[in-house]
Amino acid sequence: MRFVVFLCSVFFFAAPCFARDTVVLNTKTGNPTVNVEVVDTPETRRVGLMFRNFLPENDGMLFLFHKNRDIAMWMKNTYLPLDLLFIDEDGVVKCLFKNAEPLSLTQMTCDTKTAAVLEINAGKIDEWGVFTGDTVTHKAFKNK
Repeated sequence: MRFVVFLCSVFFFAAPCFARDTVVLNTKTGNPTVNVEVVDTPETRRVGLMFRNFLPENDGMLFLFHKNRDIAMWMKNTYLPLDLLFIDEDGVVKCLFKNAEPLSLTQMTCDTKTAAVLEINAGKIDEWGVFTGDTVTHKAFKNK
């Protein structure tokens, strides 16, 4: 752990360090686990997955806003195509965006207030059979 803190300190100006955790997607076809970097401050949410050229297959980023609110996401400076799940504070998937276009400034928003967004590699929503109404288990959600 000290080594990770050291690396974060050394590379602080190059890229922010994010907490690592896991989430479980609860779908009708299974319960895939996703290794996530958690971003829950304005500074870390602003950077997100920008400027990255690679995201491991079962990894993602969990943007936490902690309370239901209007959330808008975009792909500015994001080189990877991503799938996005908008999740409410109860852990319920409210909206899905598949294969978001890299570098696009088009805002993605949900018609309902949400508390989090999970970004994963494009194609994973279909591969894992994720639909609105499915749930995501993580300590940040009330279902945990």
